Amino acid sequence: MFSFKRNINALRALADDAKEYTRLQGEALRLDLLTRFTIALSGILVGAILLVVFAIALVFLSECVVFALAPHVGGMVWACAIVAVFYCIVALVVYLRRKKWITDPIANFLGHTFLDDDEDDPADESGTAVVEAADL
Repeated sequence: MFSFKRNINALRALADDAKEYTRLQGEALRLDLLTRFTIALSGILVGAILLVVFAIALVFLSECVVFALAPHVGGMVWACAIVAVFYCIVALVVYLRRKKWITDPIANFLGHTFLDDDEDDPADESGTAVVEAADL
């Protein structure tokens, strides 16, 4: 009888430990998702701020180019037209290369942020061991 009661208590303790483990795993998952979301959001926010700052700088640089070109091309109208055509060509190139220059880097950033594990992979360790052996 004493052994049966001890087994019941051990099973109860095991069940309580399993519940606590499940709760802690859920909490760790939530904290990991929160960390990764924060990293992604901060990256997007920094990118947006830099975009605005560079856009303002680009406007002022464009004005400088227009004023510098105006005496050489026959006036402000032609200088503005040349700068506008230049920006249209740049926009066309960016549009044609959007997958490589915009979509892929964003997908890689978000993929690495949300899908990469923080733990060291055993494949990485074996890969470095092979490289070290080859260097000898």
